[in-house]
Amino acid sequence: MKALVKENRKSAKLKLKEIDKPEIANNEVLIEVKAVGICGTDVHILNDEFDYSPPVVLGHEVAGVIREIGSDVDNVKLEERVTTETYYCTCHQCIYCKSGMENMCKDRLSIGSKKNGGFAEYLKVPANNIHKVPENTSLEEASLVEPLSCCVNGILLKRKIMPTDTVIIFGPGTIGLICMQLVKINGGNAIVCGTKDDRERLSIAKELGADEIIFSENLNDLNNENVDVVIEASGAKHAVNQGLKLLRKNGRFIQMGIIGEPIEVNWDYMLLKELDFWGPNATVKKSWEVAIKLLEQNKVNLKPLITHEYSLEQWEEAFENFKMNKGVKNIFKPN
Repeated sequence: MKALVKENRKSAKLKLKEIDKPEIANNEVLIEVKAVGICGTDVHILNDEFDYSPPVVLGHEVAGVIREIGSDVDNVKLEERVTTETYYCTCHQCIYCKSGMENMCKDRLSIGSKKNGGFAEYLKVPANNIHKVPENTSLEEASLVEPLSCCVNGILLKRKIMPTDTVIIFGPGTIGLICMQLVKINGGNAIVCGTKDDRERLSIAKELGADEIIFSENLNDLNNENVDVVIEASGAKHAVNQGLKLLRKNGRFIQMGIIGEPIEVNWDYMLLKELDFWGPNATVKKSWEVAIKLLEQNKVNLKPLITHEYSLEQWEEAFENFKMNKGVKNIFKPN
């Protein structure tokens, strides 16, 4: 089968090559990949800024159709439309696994970084990772269930956005625009911030219900006594200090974006303002369940986020457009 492989740490390139079609174990399923999103993590792996085990097939935002089922599997059927959690395995024994925080397990192996992922025609995963795609959701939209689940973990499960909160979201990309919708679900006032190069994305933010859009150059016009929550979803170094400065005293800072390198932070803001800071890492089982329910109830709109579709052969163009912030979500359609 065709697959996009990061072969080693010596080159910031992928290689499209033929590899063996996966053979499933008794507790696994084989998915024919119909749509898979390009994530910032994939770019970080490409640039050796994120932990991975080469050679490995990238891609973890997957949706497709079940083509094979292991002999011990009884929770899914052939031909069902599905998406999948990303942890191929965890230890099940540590304090984190036992408390439902498998995202913190030190032995966690994830698809797309430590195990072969979805930038391929087929993907095998444990059957317990599978979630059926709601009837009202396309497979293209279903490839965004993983980023939706990440946002649910950070915005709805870790802390609550209150109806009285004014929230600034840095970065009108996929994560930022999903977070904005979750803020609105909880009744918050959502301000989405981007650069002048983000005009198209900011326009989509407005269409999806943002109360206000603002260019980063105009942030000084805001009254920081009115900013209750900052969600940093851009992964931009300067946005962290901007957000800490903008927050009111006793405000809350959520770091959703991966920066990929050490940065200098004015940490005195944390002390002098008595700020609450948290950084949600990936997903947990509950966040997937909530994400699927939100789609079933039509509370989140993922369709406008999908702006570019590519074949695997077009991977260089796809990654270049991603890096240039063209559109919002770029997806591959391997089959």
